[in-house]
Amino acid sequence: METWINASKALSLLKVRPQTLYANVSRGKIRTKQSPNDARKSLYHSGDIVQLCARKRGQRKLEDVALEATVNGLPIMSTSISTVVNGALFYRDRNAVNLSENCHLEDIASHLWQCDKFQLSPPNFIPNDNIFDNTNPIEKLTLEIASNLHLGLFSKDQDLATLKENAKNLLSQIIHILFSGIPDKKERKISQIASEFWSIPEAEEDIRYILCLLADHELNASTFANRVVISTGASLNSGILAALSALNGPLHGKMYIELNKLINRTQQIGVESAIKERIDLYQSIPGFSHPLYPQGDIRCKAILNRLPATNLLEEIKETTYKLTGEEPNIDFALVYLVKHYNLPMNSPIYLYIAARTVGWLAHSIEQASMGKLIRPRAKYKTSSITH
Repeated sequence: METWINASKALSLLKVRPQTLYANVSRGKIRTKQSPNDARKSLYHSGDIVQLCARKRGQRKLEDVALEATVNGLPIMSTSISTVVNGALFYRDRNAVNLSENCHLEDIASHLWQCDKFQLSPPNFIPNDNIFDNTNPIEKLTLEIASNLHLGLFSKDQDLATLKENAKNLLSQIIHILFSGIPDKKERKISQIASEFWSIPEAEEDIRYILCLLADHELNASTFANRVVISTGASLNSGILAALSALNGPLHGKMYIELNKLINRTQQIGVESAIKERIDLYQSIPGFSHPLYPQGDIRCKAILNRLPATNLLEEIKETTYKLTGEEPNIDFALVYLVKHYNLPMNSPIYLYIAARTVGWLAHSIEQASMGKLIRPRAKYKTSSITH
């Protein structure tokens, strides 16, 4: 299936000026087409870009192009769990947006894990009394899972049925820890537990929807970290710890912090001035753009369609598009949800963890079943080796 990329990604791969890109298009070396969603923009054929990178007078070898695959969204491993094709997200061949309309996160887990219907099980661990006073969800989970790390079986020693059963238990454990203080979790859906945790039952339907859309997203940073650890034969717990560490970064699960900083700044100096300032400082706007969605993050669009307009966030969205041509992504949608329901500022990370654990465990099961170590090579940058 053909893949088309936007100009910024094409320029990043080719490492050329815009004039050179346009010259290659005019010479027929790179196919282009008009963006179906914005007549002002063009899309470029990714296959032509990669071939041109490899042929450029020997300046760039295939290994150089492969080197950039890790940051430019090119495939580097096989999976049957999820993918993005032509701007649409699929969970095991099912359109994720359509699937999420009438599903709960528990249903998505069953679908991605290819198992019987998932239901929360009672906690099968002894909680650390000092942990549940901690309001940082990543720290709380990391400490609890790490304290029980010695109890986890090596993934390489488990058959498929055991892996799936242990995945069910681990997800249940994480939900119990994450939303501690809500009784009788076993009889409730995860979205209900989350809405009761924040005492906003009217948010349950939108929380249900966003949890489903957050469940997996191909080979994102935290999922890749998880798969690398699982490929060593380590336990499912070990993979989750790696994923949580990656999610803790401001370019991944904590992007909402950067977006809130921008929102606060717009209230100080105005929306357009704040966005221009951010562009000058960082050349990017938090909560906007995604390399897999040149025409805009379909998950964000689906969520915003369910929520009433929020004046300030709408102005930020419109002004960012006017200045950069970039569309909002899932992190923007999470903050939009928070503002609409007046949820705690850190609630996006709770939602990310609850949902993405489903995807992490799906990838853990798949990676463990492969029985292969992920061991890429690094390109050495100096030529001054002496013998």
